Amino acid sequence: MPNTTVEKDYTQYSEKQLFNLIHQLERKISQVFDDKNDCCFGHEIPNIQTQQAMRDALNGVNLTQIDSLDDLTNELKRENGKGFENVCFSV
Repeated sequence: MPNTTVEKDYTQYSEKQLFNLIHQLERKISQVFDDKNDCCFGHEIPNIQTQQAMRDALNGVNLTQIDSLDDLTNELKRENGKGFENVCFSV
């Protein structure tokens, strides 16, 4: 359906055509709300794991409580060392 400002005469549409048009509009509205509520909306779309981690963080899942600066330092050290064992850098 093109994005136009020209008014259409829907009185000539059949009942089936009107039903299909309403159904299309409902799907588009639903998609807009889904996109609006998505944590990645308006940003470059990250990979699936990053998207899920962002949603989990927004929902409070898998969050580590840090009570002190020492805890923060230890958590950063732990996270920094995670996943870099097999990285190969070339010059």
